[in-house]
Amino acid sequence: MVDSYSFNQIIFKKDGIYSVGFNDGREFSRIKYIGTKLLNGKSMLCFKTEELLDLSVNPSYVSFYIKQANTDKKE
Repeated sequence: MVDSYSFNQIIFKKDGIYSVGFNDGREFSRIKYIGTKLLNGKSMLCFKTEELLDLSVNPSYVSFYIKQANTDKKE
């Protein structure tokens, strides 16, 4: 992973669980932020889904994010 301190990455906490919406109307719920990586010189947000699939996102494509509450509790 790459240490990147642009505005778009600072809002996410590593290993935090989020719901993230995108400019095309798609939404991913309960995905874990794992850091950033560079792709063609651009920082990409990296997540893991509950199914352990990798999701890499251009930060300019994110339209909203919601930090999930009570993510430390097992239910």
